[in-house]
Amino acid sequence: SRLKQKFVNLKDESFLLFIDSWNSWRNSPLYQSYLAVVDEALSQKLKLNSVLNTKEKISFLEIESLIKMEKELDI
Repeated sequence: SRLKQKFVNLKDESFLLFIDSWNSWRNSPLYQSYLAVVDEALSQKLKLNSVLNTKEKISFLEIESLIKMEKELDI
């Protein structure tokens, strides 16, 4: 929720700052970890929980929160 609020504040302040921050977010280690786990699950045709049980990078709760944030920001 804190990350989402930062994006909302930046969007209100300046759309260009928002776009820059969104691009930085997409290059962040957390986002890259999220993508790697989802990619692995899709490529192996497994459920996310199966892939997450073998990884120590990101939790299922974090993935759910990121998906919810992106939906709410409507990007």
